Amino acid sequence: MKTLVFTKELPTEALLKKISKKYVWSLLVYLSERERRFYDLETEFLRNKRELSHCLKILKEFDLISRTHISKKDRDYLAYETTPKGRELIKRLRELKKLLTAEFTA
Repeated sequence: MKTLVFTKELPTEALLKKISKKYVWSLLVYLSERERRFYDLETEFLRNKRELSHCLKILKEFDLISRTHISKKDRDYLAYETTPKGRELIKRLRELKKLLTAEFTA
């Protein structure tokens, strides 16, 4: 009998490990409601700039959110929103949660 050894993480496993980190999944769901500026995220969601930036970087790495540079008359800012891929992931994980919840409560 052969033992399988993976030297590299599977892409799905890497994604699930990273989005399950503190605040990352919650941030993805929060961004799915509407586009938000970095300032709004900092004041409404997570006050620690460093941690917020880290969470955004993880979501951007997997193309789950997009970042847009917006220029207004008096100021420039960055806005973030979920991509179609991010919205699809939220939908699938909610379906999985529903399925697992139904199995454990039956």
